[in-house]
Amino acid sequence: MSNIQILQEHCPFRIGDYVIVNNRDYGYIIAIKNNNVEIKVKYAITNVIQDINVYDCQIASIANNTNLRSGLERHVRTAPPILPNNTTRRLLSPTERISLTPIQKLKAAIQSARSWKMEEKENKHPLIKYFKSMNEVKEKGWIRIMINTDKKESKQLTSTGKGLLLIIYNMFLGLPNKGTTFGRMSVLGKAFGVTETRLRQLFGEYLERDFSTERKIRSDKGQTVFNSDKKRKLTFTALSMYKKKRSREFRDDPSRLDEIQLKQEFDKLTEHDKFCFQVQADTNLDRGPFLHDEVVDLLKRTKGTITFREIASQMKDIVDKDTIRRHMQSLEGFRMRKNRILPFVDESAMKRRVVWGESFWIFWKSVRCFNPTSTIVILCHMDEKWFFAIRTRSNQKVITSEGILPHDFQAQHKSHIGKEMYIAMTGFRLNHNDITKGGQAYQV
Repeated sequence: MSNIQILQEHCPFRIGDYVIVNNRDYGYIIAIKNNNVEIKVKYAITNVIQDINVYDCQIASIANNTNLRSGLERHVRTAPPILPNNTTRRLLSPTERISLTPIQKLKAAIQSARSWKMEEKENKHPLIKYFKSMNEVKEKGWIRIMINTDKKESKQLTSTGKGLLLIIYNMFLGLPNKGTTFGRMSVLGKAFGVTETRLRQLFGEYLERDFSTERKIRSDKGQTVFNSDKKRKLTFTALSMYKKKRSREFRDDPSRLDEIQLKQEFDKLTEHDKFCFQVQADTNLDRGPFLHDEVVDLLKRTKGTITFREIASQMKDIVDKDTIRRHMQSLEGFRMRKNRILPFVDESAMKRRVVWGESFWIFWKSVRCFNPTSTIVILCHMDEKWFFAIRTRSNQKVITSEGILPHDFQAQHKSHIGKEMYIAMTGFRLNHNDITKGGQAYQV
């Protein structure tokens, strides 16, 4: 077989092709070398020639087959030469292109599966083949991580993941469990990290929920001890009072208490002790409908400058600080802000400010009556600034041989260092004695 035949059999490109390199730069192929592994690309904009791996390039679409660029070995894209009957030109499949992203490879496998036919025994299903190859190198549930756009690990399938799973599951339902399609459901389950039983359950839930992939909404969503009597009855019980008491006691082991063990300890208590915990639960239950009012009263008394933890402490920890925070955030108009220190301005100060503003404009509008050639009015601005009389420096130079010795300052106290005042003054000469037309400023 000649070199040209080998080139056409193993390389998906030919000289003159317009390609995109690393999904970023565009150029033209001017040479293929190194046993068809590298290609020489001349970039369209910079005219730089560079050796590129064939797997880092893709054919880029062009508008027509007219001359691509001058100065190249070949300017027009033409059909490849006709090969003998015993040779074929092999192109890389979409799933074999290294430059494709995992999502693009999955899309290509699904597109190939749509046109797949099981007439030939050796013709393997593209999607099953792709899943098997990825399951060998990836951990269980790899496809769930791949399509998760939130970048957060979750044990639950997202709505997007369920939709994709059900589409592929429906594609596999009509295939026989033998031959090249044997074990199709187990391969699919491993890719998504679910069992075959769970696959059937998801399909049944999809039909029961009127073709919706969203998670089932809890019936008690948004219900707390602040707004639900049912939630208060479930929360304020004798057992919960005992659990709260045990969680606040000193323990050598910081691990979480076992719920089953706490229930067994509570059952072993005397009737008198159980009655005491029940009295606490009944007291909290009677107090429950007024918890919202207690929170509002605390916020009004402190003008909102109180932490959620302090609110829970003031309420004797009848509810957790996180429960208080969620309840307050659900209220209309809730927001967090920072306090500011504003100048105190009473009504009399406002009136004096208005009088000053009126007199200011009356005066300067009257100044326009003066002839600027004979009378010039200057607007003066004066400001004072206080500076510390002593200022320590970290870059003092000491040369004992030249008599430059260390020098320190003495003061009665660091917080009572004397200050010196400096006054700065500028004069503003108006243009034509009109303050609205600008002027020239001078340092006085």
